[in-house]
This record gives sequence, structure tokens and C-alpha cells, in this order.
Amino acid sequence: VFTLSFTSTDQTITAAGSLTLAHSLGAVPSLVQTLLICQSADAGYSANDVVLINPHNQETANFGSYGAAIWLDSTNVNVRYGSEAVVFQVLNKGTGVGTSIDITKWKLRIKAFA
Repeated sequence: VFTLSFTSTDQTITAAGSLTLAHSLGAVPSLVQTLLICQSADAGYSANDVVLINPHNQETANFGSYGAAIWLDSTNVNVRYGSEAVVFQVLNKGTGVGTSIDITKWKLRIKAFA
């Protein structure tokens, strides 16, 4: 049972960028959720659609610089975006085909629990 939680504000996705998000949980989170929030139509999704993703499971054919590395400590959730211009790929909502997102149409939200 988690007694503490943190939800970040929606964060800009920037290729090769980084984030340091103070979570104020007082402990290393035991669970983290990574969410992509659609801002305007892209890859079959509509504005305000929320897509739960595995930040490391990006680009299955080649190990490209897609996705994000996320590491935790008792103070912060740290994020390093991959250096590929599209950063993340999702399955198209309507077709299921792997699709690179337009990062100007999405934000990243992190939820952490302790």
C-alpha cells in the first residue's frame, strides 16, 4: 500500500534534454508511472488522451537513442530523454502500427509512489 504520491506538471519533451523533478516523498519511490499526454492530434490520438508507456521500451528493431532513462533518489525523479529527434514512439491508436510522435504535440507526466 502506497501512502505518498507525487504527480509532476506536464513537462516539455526535448531531444537529449534532462529534467530534475523534486518529488517531496522523503524516500525513494517504489513505483513510477510514465505518461505521455497528447496536446493536439497525433498518431491517431486526440488532445487530452493519456498514454501509459514504458520509457525504455522504444525502437525494437535497433537499439536507437529513443525513450528516456529515469532514475530515482529520495529527493528527485531524474529524466534524460533520448537524443533521437522524435524521442518516443507509440502504437498508433487506430492501427496499432509503431509510430514516431511529434514531440511538439505531447508532454510527459511522471507519477511516483512511496
